[in-house]
Amino acid sequence: MPERARIAVIGTGWWATYTHIPGLLEYPAAELVAIADRDPERLRIAATTYGIARAYEDYRAMLAQETLDGVIVATPHATHYAIARDCLARGIHVMVEKPLTLHATEARELVQLARARGRALLVGYPYNLKPQALRARGAEGGTARRGAIRQWHDEFADHRVAARRSRSRPRDRYAARARAWCGL
Repeated sequence: MPERARIAVIGTGWWATYTHIPGLLEYPAAELVAIADRDPERLRIAATTYGIARAYEDYRAMLAQETLDGVIVATPHATHYAIARDCLARGIHVMVEKPLTLHATEARELVQLARARGRALLVGYPYNLKPQALRARGAEGGTARRGAIRQWHDEFADHRVAARRSRSRPRDRYAARARAWCGL
């Protein structure tokens, strides 16, 4: 890969414009090359808001015209399979938002295609890389004190929701026990 990875985002809905696009623009090792969305108004707003010069209403045209190292797919669930397949077929690394596909057979096909092409296929679930999860699994030098982990409880929430919950609900004693059990 080049010094800066050339990345495109397909889909300009809430999650892409709230998380992916700003994150890519701030990350020095990535260059946000282009965006695509079939909704022209949403595409125009995202391109104008973030100063993205190359915007496509058809992701296939973007794939044909741009030189890309990776693509983030943040579109409606039913479109994930076809878009990811098209990207992988062109030799492009792909990160797909949850769910990977709607059908297990399609997911297996994408995994096989990624392996055959030597490309990464990731699902947008970064919480398994949080420091507490890495420590619990024994990565970063940590270990679970009582053997293999059989169950893990964590919360996935927008920071605004989490702030409201922490003020309105007493701490979950089972989650606190699990954290103590893992030495977190």
